[in-house]
Amino acid sequence: DGYYYMDVLGTKQKMVMPVAEMQQQLANQGSSNINFAESAVKDSVKEKVDDNTKISFTLDGSIMNDMLEQQMSSMLGSLGDADLTLSIGDIGFTVTLDANGNIKTTEMDYVYEMEMMGQSIKATAHATTEVVKVGGVTVDFPADLDSYQETDSSALA
Repeated sequence: DGYYYMDVLGTKQKMVMPVAEMQQQLANQGSSNINFAESAVKDSVKEKVDDNTKISFTLDGSIMNDMLEQQMSSMLGSLGDADLTLSIGDIGFTVTLDANGNIKTTEMDYVYEMEMMGQSIKATAHATTEVVKVGGVTVDFPADLDSYQETDSSALA
């Protein structure tokens, strides 16, 4: 219908956005989040498991930290000299592909540490995704789309 709908922490908004523009923004966001130098890959293994292909690799935490620092400085630039340090250890990825090359599952494991204003946190993260179905997917829209408040997209720029 030409709108981009967002439900963020219970705040429901919509803004006019042509589908082609929305697809381009999503493509740009996705690619900016996953592009990394080949030198960031420390090791990789590809193996056949039944009809599936499993690809496992490790990303060098120090290179990923540099990328994170660049992204954080651009996002947090308005905070000035905030007392914030982040550190990510090596990141382990595993991607399982089906016989047609479609992603079935992904797994990611890493440890990160953050210190801000004298407070420290260290956490281990594990994320798993599973693609339930490829092709022939239907989407059920929320029944309350008419309650979303229209927002001027120029105000977000």
